[in-house]
Amino acid sequence: MNSEKLTELLKEYKMVRDAMEPLKLLEERLRLKIELEMRSSGRASIDAEGVNAKLGTRKRAVAKDWEGIRQYILQTGNIAVLQRRLSAAAVEELLEAGEKLPAKIEEDEVLTIRLEK
Repeated sequence: MNSEKLTELLKEYKMVRDAMEPLKLLEERLRLKIELEMRSSGRASIDAEGVNAKLGTRKRAVAKDWEGIRQYILQTGNIAVLQRRLSAAAVEELLEAGEKLPAKIEEDEVLTIRLEK
């Protein structure tokens, strides 16, 4: 693909992104208005015009004391409370410090693309 074609594609991408930005803001405002109206009217759900809106809650874990959590893990050996992914920042810090990665951790590359204003 030549440079002209890429330039055209980027131009088209920018045009679409710029056109969508006000719609995203409008969507978020409408979402908030719907939530407020449902709360004030006491409605937990509503179906209208092919859209279903439901108010609900979900539980989430919030770490209030990392030292306490670390102690819990060391005492019980229960690491299930942690997510099973590596900290990209911690691995990057190790590599920048010239240290070897711990056994069973491999460095991998992922192709990415960033499109910015």
